[in-house]
Amino acid sequence: MSTTFDLRNPGRPIHVGVVLLNTVTEHLDIAPIGFFHNFGKDFIENLPPFAISPELRSQALDFVTHWVTEDGKTPGSLSGNLKVIPTDSFTTCPPLDIVLIGAGQMGYQATTTEKAFLRKCYAECSAFLSVCGASDALLATDILEGKTATGPLSFLPLFRQMAPGTNWVEKRWVRDGKIWTTGTLLNGLDMIAAFGREVWGGEGSLVEHVLRTGYFPSRNVDYKDEVSEKSPRSQVVKAPTHHGNDVVSGLFQKRPKEEDDQVMQLRKLHRGLLQGHTVEEGDTCTPRDTTPNVGDAVDCELRSSRMNLNMNEAEELLLQFRQQRAYFPFIEVPEVTTAAAMAASQPFLLLAILTVSLTRKPLLQKRLDERFRRVLSERIIFYGEKSMDYVQGLLVYMAWRPLHIRPLSRQGSQFMQILVTMIIDLKLTENMHDKAARDVCVGCFSLSSLLSVGFRRRGDDGAYKYLKEAVDANKRLKQPYDEKFQLSELHVLFEEIIRCQFECSSMKCPITKKQRVEEKMESLRLELQIFERVHDVNSSMYINLSQPLCTDIPTVPLRLFILSLKVHIALLPFRILDPRSSNIPNHEHLFGQVTSCATEIRSFFEYFLSIPQDQYISFSIRDWCQLILTISASSHICFLSPAQMSPTWNDFRTRTRSSMLIYLESLSHRMSRLSVTKTGDTPDVFFMFKSVLDIVMSTYAPSSGESSSPMSMGSRGESSIGEDICRDVAAGPPTPSTRCPMVNGSIRESEFWEAMKQSDVFLEGLGNGNSQDMFTSGISGVDSLLGDCADWPSIFSEWVNVSTN
Repeated sequence: MSTTFDLRNPGRPIHVGVVLLNTVTEHLDIAPIGFFHNFGKDFIENLPPFAISPELRSQALDFVTHWVTEDGKTPGSLSGNLKVIPTDSFTTCPPLDIVLIGAGQMGYQATTTEKAFLRKCYAECSAFLSVCGASDALLATDILEGKTATGPLSFLPLFRQMAPGTNWVEKRWVRDGKIWTTGTLLNGLDMIAAFGREVWGGEGSLVEHVLRTGYFPSRNVDYKDEVSEKSPRSQVVKAPTHHGNDVVSGLFQKRPKEEDDQVMQLRKLHRGLLQGHTVEEGDTCTPRDTTPNVGDAVDCELRSSRMNLNMNEAEELLLQFRQQRAYFPFIEVPEVTTAAAMAASQPFLLLAILTVSLTRKPLLQKRLDERFRRVLSERIIFYGEKSMDYVQGLLVYMAWRPLHIRPLSRQGSQFMQILVTMIIDLKLTENMHDKAARDVCVGCFSLSSLLSVGFRRRGDDGAYKYLKEAVDANKRLKQPYDEKFQLSELHVLFEEIIRCQFECSSMKCPITKKQRVEEKMESLRLELQIFERVHDVNSSMYINLSQPLCTDIPTVPLRLFILSLKVHIALLPFRILDPRSSNIPNHEHLFGQVTSCATEIRSFFEYFLSIPQDQYISFSIRDWCQLILTISASSHICFLSPAQMSPTWNDFRTRTRSSMLIYLESLSHRMSRLSVTKTGDTPDVFFMFKSVLDIVMSTYAPSSGESSSPMSMGSRGESSIGEDICRDVAAGPPTPSTRCPMVNGSIRESEFWEAMKQSDVFLEGLGNGNSQDMFTSGISGVDSLLGDCADWPSIFSEWVNVSTN
């Protein structure tokens, strides 16, 4: 093959070959081979539309990769005990357009056959890429004679003695004609980036897009950006601490760059005015400020006692987080990463992990939660900082947000908006090659959609589109279906169920609406059955739940999601069709559907209660939402009043309500056992759940005049049935328009609320207005907003959201 072959306009597939000698080749040296795949047609054509433009897609090239050993049969050996099955031998290998060779074991001498093949490859190719110590093998072939080359810096003096006819230079990589040589190991990635830009690059090119979105290294070719061994950057990273061994107080010690004096003075002025202070005469810019600023709050002691978390405890919490992330696997912390290293490089993510992992220490969790929100307020809101650290930290916090600390706050929606905005500003949605970026996008949009649906709003169209395209792209690429994409595919199905409610509810004709609902239910159930069959979920359901959940594919969260989806599908007729309407055709068929829905709800509760209670500690917001939404579904059918009531339907309601009450009582008992809260202690999340469940259960209890025997209804006349219906509607204590304790305010009468009042100063400000905490502002009329909890809907608005009519 002529060396004049044009790699820029090949007109045919480009043959790229890795030559493996009869030694162990360094694995990292041949890593650049993957670069060609990243802009090859096989990869680019399967990318979703949002990941790449049509113009860039059209620039993809055809590559054929060859793995060449001498006999074409013996696997090539790579460091790390890896074996490569060869595709070609020295004899059968076609002429290669691009040749890549890495370093072999120290002291290995190429055989005569190997040297002859290397000379042949060099003569035929258009580019010869030698990485690290491969230069040593080339010396015996005389290929480098009279050329400029480089190699590992420590070996250059030896190479100069062995090959004085070669001009050895101290560079990361160097090109002389068609031969490219590099320094050690990862310098091969610098070289391949330079090679790609030289041959196919330029602004607006596909290669430039791949290099940027793939974050290929861009380092100084002369090692001028290299840090010496004595540089502080090369030292062991330790987390900065003060106040003894407290890890948290050492985070975010470096203050952000201050704005100019006028801006800071204006900030102080506003703070003073908002706190009700007056500006003293002669001091127009510096009002009396008795409250520390947000930055000081990050460093200050909290009022009760100081946060105290040493590095050993931080390491234990980090280990706990790695285990609980099975329930929300979109943030990965490598096993080798320590808490000390994160404190230096990912402080916000570490702070989030520590906060959400302190479930068993509610007082300390409350303090860290305040620290987290204050850091977020200063760094992200006030100074506008953005980074992957903030994105990952906020995503972790949202996924395991301690709901019990501010139960009536709707800050979750605000935080989610901040998270989505940062993701867009950092252009993470455009970087599908970066696994971390893709994972946070999928995780964020899943949560965003879930919370929207929880508030009975249609999910965000952009989030839904991204999730669907990401899942479809993974299918087309035939990539391994890990737990992240399994959960994402189920969430796409969840969105489709909710969207079906919006689409069908607008139909006017009851018969057409009923047909459409039944068709959609059948379609959704089929999709779910296919998912279960493809991923073998049914067989994995019967795992030994007494064993710790540490499998590669976490069965429990997956199964919970599937059972929850079955409930939502079965509930569709009652979300869309009004059973109280006389226009509903075939009420007997509707009764069959409500029976089916009750069966799905029972299946969910049975499985939920079979999960070992220690796993509840790891549950994410998604898992708790599934429980909340299922309780909501239970209430929906238990208090359903169709237009054509019959003894059979009344009997069903009585039986179902009794069975659901048993499940709720079992859940309440489990929450009580899980709670670590004692009298006078700060309440934890399980104590809150128990209090809410106890209130909800009171709405299920039959009234004094209501018979609990289904047979008694069947023995009475029609008039008696009508009276029972009225009593049934009135069953349970009257509530303002909802049974949700978080919305109707009844949570204030619970043990949980009393425990919050008694715990510490966190709630003192709510009662007397003396606290400097976030519950009071000092502005007349503003604090009264906090008194009406109906103005502050929460994630619990779906507990029992049907009215009592």
